Amino acid sequence: MKVNLTGNLLAFAFIKIAVLTIFISTACEVKAEEFVDKLKTHYQKTLLIKSFSMTHNYLYLGPNGAYSSWDYQAPNRYTAFKITEFDLEKKHYVESVVHNYPGGRKLDEVHFQNDTESFRYEKNGVPYGKRLIKQSLDDYDGFKDLIVVNINFLALRPLLEETDIETKIEVIQDKLSRETTLRHTANNDAVVEYVFNNESLHLLSLNNKSKRRIYYYDDYQTTNGITFARSIVQYTNNATTPTFIKHVVALSSLVKYTVVPS
Repeated sequence: MKVNLTGNLLAFAFIKIAVLTIFISTACEVKAEEFVDKLKTHYQKTLLIKSFSMTHNYLYLGPNGAYSSWDYQAPNRYTAFKITEFDLEKKHYVESVVHNYPGGRKLDEVHFQNDTESFRYEKNGVPYGKRLIKQSLDDYDGFKDLIVVNINFLALRPLLEETDIETKIEVIQDKLSRETTLRHTANNDAVVEYVFNNESLHLLSLNNKSKRRIYYYDDYQTTNGITFARSIVQYTNNATTPTFIKHVVALSSLVKYTVVPS
């Protein structure tokens, strides 16, 4: 039985070239301005949200948590229940958070900031005692970043606010996976990659390469006219297991009304 090796090799080479051609044609760069314009149109209403209230739960699965437990041999786990209110324009916030640690330890804490003051206190007197702990007003940006990354349309807002799209944003669209990746290089050289569903334009993941944190967004729902992801899973420092599993219970815009004298 004769085998046509030359014919088989040619056929294999043709198939390989065809597959590569399909891949190249479906995973190609598209115009950044075009895709960002689509995002601006889709998320236009969310740009009006300058203040919000969010109720959310956390499950912590990362390291360095045992010291917070009454049982030092317990696993590094804790849960948190948070009610957070933010005013992004005034840079005001208030958050009430209850942490539950293994061994029965519980922290019931409140922290807040206005124009001139920033404080925190623990209702049970642990670990600060029953006193106000002064915080720096400069801590606002860091705390804000930790919160807004859990709200999909706020997490992607830096893309919509970028003025130098041509040089700061790269776009790769993959038609096979129906996803589009945007790589954003900010003015401080921080690099963040965003992955969107091509049809719904939902944010699927955010990879902050500078901070080595990856967030996955899922379970989208619309409540009070706001569409947001209820499930956020966070990975840190290239870990293969999640650091946080988060659930947004409720999210609403704090609309301000101006009373006009008659």
